[in-house]
Amino acid sequence: MKACCSSFTCSSSDDKHFIGRTYDQYGDISTNKIVIIPKNYEILLTFQTNESNRKQTVDYAMVGMNVSMLGTPLLTEGMNEQGLMGTLLFFPHFAKFDTKKAEYTVNSGLMLPFVLGKSKNIEEAVQLMNNINVINELNTGLDLPCHYMFSDRTGESVVVEPLENGLKIYRSEIGVLTNAPTYEWQKINLCNYLGTSNLARDPQKVVNYTISELGEGSGYLGLPGDYTPVSRFVRLAFSKNFMPTPVDEIDAVNKMFNVFECVDVPEGAIYTPPEERSPYHEKTLCTSVMCAESLKYYFSTSTNCRVCCIDLSKELNNTSTALKEISIPFEQDILNLN
Repeated sequence: MKACCSSFTCSSSDDKHFIGRTYDQYGDISTNKIVIIPKNYEILLTFQTNESNRKQTVDYAMVGMNVSMLGTPLLTEGMNEQGLMGTLLFFPHFAKFDTKKAEYTVNSGLMLPFVLGKSKNIEEAVQLMNNINVINELNTGLDLPCHYMFSDRTGESVVVEPLENGLKIYRSEIGVLTNAPTYEWQKINLCNYLGTSNLARDPQKVVNYTISELGEGSGYLGLPGDYTPVSRFVRLAFSKNFMPTPVDEIDAVNKMFNVFECVDVPEGAIYTPPEERSPYHEKTLCTSVMCAESLKYYFSTSTNCRVCCIDLSKELNNTSTALKEISIPFEQDILNLN
């Protein structure tokens, strides 16, 4: 698995709270579905091990992007009926597995449905994750080094990484996450961009020659423009910082989708030669935003820019304990005006 995902949190003036992410990967997500996981549905915590509590029944309904055909939900992002939201991002080279004795053994790819299914809010999620030992199960053919970001109706951002001695949990953080290296390193690296601003830089005299900006945007001079995790973290952190506070939910969704454009990976920018991988290009395949208060899950794909919405609140009176899968509309939806 290789992926270049980015995620950040946001709050609006009317006290709503959001988390969003880009889903960047090789190939496509044609086998993925938006899934509604009902209350009392039984999930797996591992793919192959025989742990005594490998099966768990969830206490809260969820909606999210599901990597289907694995026999149990694997969510790349999701939200439960209490407004707890989480995103899963690729975390290569630095993730450590099976590093502590704990009550629960959980495959790194199956973390979100377990935490969202058993936790009402951040406090309960943190308490649960302190009792989790994360494993990778390489024998399944799924190499899933992951880290996570959670938020809820308080607006707190929590980053969680599998490191030595178990899960490292960062509370009340800046609400930005990409990939490797570690979150703590990414925050320190921001110091290299001290002075970044959304204001124009003042003219400056060099020897006897005055220089000034040639066009708008000089406050961002020096920010890296490539698609590595480090560069995307820097751009996303400052873009979140300078983003005007959204007025309401729709304004937040629009602004978050716009900010994500600064880290979107266009097809062709990341290429792997044919002898090593097929398909050969990585790109941003899907962008999603979730609202903790309305329980609405918004998304668009690389092939259909129209924003679609799934309302989890409309599913809560359903007494079925079966998964509900919703197909993703991949074909471009164009509004013809004449």
